[in-house]
Amino acid sequence: MISSDTIKKTLFFDIETTTRYQTWDQYYDAEPNCAKDFENQINMKREWEDVPISKVYAERGMLSPEHGQIVSICSRIWNDKESKWDDRTFGFESWEEYEMIDGQKDKDLVIEFNEYLIELFKNSRGSLGGYNINNFDIPYVYRRTLSTGLFPQSTLVKTGLAKWDIKNLELMEWWNGTGAAGWSGFSSACEMMGVGSSKEDGVCGHQVSKLFWEDHDIETINSYCMKDVIKSVQFAIALSDERLKKRHETVLYDYLQRMDKKTQMTSNSAAVTEDSSSTEFSDE
Repeated sequence: MISSDTIKKTLFFDIETTTRYQTWDQYYDAEPNCAKDFENQINMKREWEDVPISKVYAERGMLSPEHGQIVSICSRIWNDKESKWDDRTFGFESWEEYEMIDGQKDKDLVIEFNEYLIELFKNSRGSLGGYNINNFDIPYVYRRTLSTGLFPQSTLVKTGLAKWDIKNLELMEWWNGTGAAGWSGFSSACEMMGVGSSKEDGVCGHQVSKLFWEDHDIETINSYCMKDVIKSVQFAIALSDERLKKRHETVLYDYLQRMDKKTQMTSNSAAVTEDSSSTEFSDE
């Protein structure tokens, strides 16, 4: 399973995303070529054929870096010198700050996160950790970084690499194992491993767009993003060699105790049955 050393050397992170514009009409007016590309992609999917494009954009636009934007990046890494976790939030401090930015709104978040990766890993390839980061968070940040005009720190680049050259700690792979016995969301996986859920406050990923565009609640988004990162760390520790071996010993000890009690109860029951049978025989 996951070694403690790997966990301590990994930068756990999570991102929250929204559409780049609040409405489809605003998107189409500002970026018609990107908007038409989004519409063409949606028209090829039968599941959306009877759904207005404005609704599809509101529900799915944030899932693609070509049509969405990052509104929060949070991270956590072990500080060996001080024996504590270091947390970072790359996000807007207020709605007013967001509105004042010209051009690409998430450029400062992306720049600051890329510089942080350089600070941590220099030019080498580091380890990023999280749940489903290889399929969503990393490629999303990578493409938003390119659109900003930056040279991505090498940890974000997977092109041309063999799987064994990528050091990322993908928690979804550790949870799913090598089989295909269904798929679970991060919240369900956390619950099953006894570490709770980042959704305990009632906030889910699909609510981020509403919190952002309608409520302008930047603080809640940043808080929710950080909670996901903390849960990722707790989940990784729950899957670590050290923690699982301790749990294994406890579970096995409990099992053996229950089996002993079960054997003893079975023996006592057999003895009572035998005595009863003997009595009935002598009475005859």
